[in-house]
Amino acid sequence: MTSIQHALGNLFDSLERLESTAGKQEQRPRGRKQEQQDLFSGLSSAINVDPAIFARKLDSTIEKIERILMEG
Repeated sequence: MTSIQHALGNLFDSLERLESTAGKQEQRPRGRKQEQQDLFSGLSSAINVDPAIFARKLDSTIEKIERILMEG
């Protein structure tokens, strides 16, 4: 397996986890505090991600992956 195939596999796995987590987040009731504090709740405030920069990075990565996959 080439390093690009390995990286694409890791990316796919990460995207599946991200989709699952986002789906769970969307299903949570709004306005209610959780009874138990999540162990990683402080993590979101520690990671400051500008959504526009994140979107551009994803778009750029998608374009590169598409070119690689088209080339075979």
